[in-house]
Amino acid sequence: MARLPDVLAPDGLALLEIGADQKDAVVDLARELLPGWSCRVETDLAGLPRVARLERPEVPPLPAPGGEPRSPFRFGR
Repeated sequence: MARLPDVLAPDGLALLEIGADQKDAVVDLARELLPGWSCRVETDLAGLPRVARLERPEVPPLPAPGGEPRSPFRFGR
């Protein structure tokens, strides 16, 4: 989970399979490691917690010199 900020795009979604007894620990860890992200736990067909759904917030465009928005990603040099 700690690597998600390095590998998940803005407005991205990660789905993590969890054990039925890990819901509270996963939510607490997400709150600690991923401030500002959304964390929801989905249940399986038996009604047990099974998938942690982590959503990265969208990054607003950065202002460029002159006030025009620009991409938060840099391509080339």
